[in-house]
Amino acid sequence: MDKLKVNFVAHGGAYLASHRMRVSKPAELLNVGVSDITTTVTQQALPEADVNIFNKHFDPKNSYMSVLAGKSLEYYTVFDVCDDHFCREHGEFYSKMCQEVDLITCNSKKMKERILEVTTKKARVIPDPITFPSI
Repeated sequence: MDKLKVNFVAHGGAYLASHRMRVSKPAELLNVGVSDITTTVTQQALPEADVNIFNKHFDPKNSYMSVLAGKSLEYYTVFDVCDDHFCREHGEFYSKMCQEVDLITCNSKKMKERILEVTTKKARVIPDPITFPSI
């Protein structure tokens, strides 16, 4: 059986908490913990991937075009939303991505509610892979 190929399309780095929690750590955990998945992190969508997961707004045009291309290239598209940018500079990009992707994921129930409010689209909550105790 072929391994499921998951690619995180990301432009951030270790300096961003969202990159560490929503890209680096999940990719690491999938690669060491799930034998039938192989995970990569690149700055472009991979046509050969089964799933391309997009996050943030650092390359909006390319990300959006890659999501549209996924329909004909037959890769599954996911948009992971961990910050509310809907009423900020990149709000239009976030709304357009939510309309086109196969699945929207987010990091909390509040974000899920916000995505539904703004886009009428349902999202799946995937909590951060590392949590800290409440103080």
